[in-house]
Amino acid sequence: MTTADVNAIEEAVAQPVASAQVAPQIALEQYYGEAGPDYAAWSREFNMHFGYYRAGANPLHRESMLEQMNAEVLARLHLDDIAEPRLLDLGCGLGATLRSFARRLPHARLLGLTRVPWQVEHAHALNHAAGCGERVRVIQADYEDTILPRTSYDGAYCCRGFCKSGTLSPTAEISTCYALSLWTH
Repeated sequence: MTTADVNAIEEAVAQPVASAQVAPQIALEQYYGEAGPDYAAWSREFNMHFGYYRAGANPLHRESMLEQMNAEVLARLHLDDIAEPRLLDLGCGLGATLRSFARRLPHARLLGLTRVPWQVEHAHALNHAAGCGERVRVIQADYEDTILPRTSYDGAYCCRGFCKSGTLSPTAEISTCYALSLWTH
């Protein structure tokens, strides 16, 4: 290879590729509206988060690990002294974590926020089918811009939604996707 060849390659690499096409961005609402039904393959309860592995658990039983994550979230909210807790799920998807909490907390009032109309409609049907439609509500709202008063809930959590918010840097998104965000009374 000659010096001229090396220079030509370096110039080509150094110049931005003008003809490269950027993949079109789709909105979060469109993504979950289209991909949402596929989550049934991930979880029969429509959990849209990752599971929690405990020593001795079978890592091939995904649904039990997903349910264990719900139990871990609930335990970390420290609600033992509250007879009728009010909880807020920020980015609730189809409300699987809310329904899990409803089974464990029969007197709780549970509200989930999602920006995706398809999720609101299907969560409503799933909540009624599970027998908790009166205590579990899912509404279309953006948790980054809500009118809900801060003091109206005993606890709030987000299992995955922050990594889809678009307001975090890529590094923060990655770490937040693996972190569990909680706020308690």
